[in-house]
Amino acid sequence: MTFKARLSSVILSLLALTGCYSKNLDVMRPIVTDELRVEMPLGNQSLVGALKKEFARSNWIVTLSGAPYKIILNYNRRDTCFNLEPYIRYSISMIDLRSKEELVAMSGEGCPSDIAKDFVGAVQKFTRIVTPDSSKPAVKKNTDKDKET
Repeated sequence: MTFKARLSSVILSLLALTGCYSKNLDVMRPIVTDELRVEMPLGNQSLVGALKKEFARSNWIVTLSGAPYKIILNYNRRDTCFNLEPYIRYSISMIDLRSKEELVAMSGEGCPSDIAKDFVGAVQKFTRIVTPDSSKPAVKKNTDKDKET
């Protein structure tokens, strides 16, 4: 077997081992919030753990309940990635628990760490943080100094 044939064989084997990363991302509406808290399932395995790490890196607080947003996800193992993570087929949605709307959805195949970076990156990109009373006009309070002039 020639060197080129061996190299081609190795490359094809590695591609078969990892598959191809794919994603279908939809943002239904921007996330306008005054608190960066999200509910996620218990545990740290595979995609759950990768998402929790990415949300924490992005200053979101991950809770089991009581947050305004919830992550719903499904995934199953398909193969193994180069970095020895499981190669998975997945679907992830971020739900606004107040309005019961789906805000961000992503599906496809890939490695959990890449999927988590892309999903949380999209959430961050389409999140606008507001203060709880930013819709109210600022009111100037009278002070004793104002009364003197």
